[in-house]
Amino acid sequence: MKMLFKDIPCTGMVWNIVDDGWFPYEDVDVAEPVSGCVTARRRDDSEVLLTGVLQTAVVARCDRCGKKMRLKVDQDFSYTCVAGEESFAPHEEIELREEEYDRIYCKDSVIDIGAILREQVFLAMPVGIVCRSDCKGLCFVCGIDLNEGRCTCERGSASSPFSVLGKVKGR
Repeated sequence: MKMLFKDIPCTGMVWNIVDDGWFPYEDVDVAEPVSGCVTARRRDDSEVLLTGVLQTAVVARCDRCGKKMRLKVDQDFSYTCVAGEESFAPHEEIELREEEYDRIYCKDSVIDIGAILREQVFLAMPVGIVCRSDCKGLCFVCGIDLNEGRCTCERGSASSPFSVLGKVKGR
């Protein structure tokens, strides 16, 4: 879904989010249909204000125990889309001002709304996904799920790179 700056009126336009191939199904399992809306309002010939909300639920795995869980995605976003290309080199180290955090440069005055929505799905997902705050995870020796029971492993049987420090402490 791509929009030209010139096709967006100054009064704005609103459209409901539909999946027309932009959703990253190869990377994310969907638990409920994607919904939401996007509003675009042209400020002038070179700037468009893009706001929206994206809602869905995805299937993710707990980082501790590996169980599948349902993760709600409810993401608001707001960007200023600017016609043209960034004024700095791609690998140049720069310091952005706060007003530049939500700025997207659009080559040929075209906004790729599908790419923005796809990005929002990934930004809405937490870095550490856990099924519950007290998840105990897996035993690092035998792999049993510690939420379901205790393992029979000896805790000292796995060699730790820090076990040498125990000898130093004993001196």
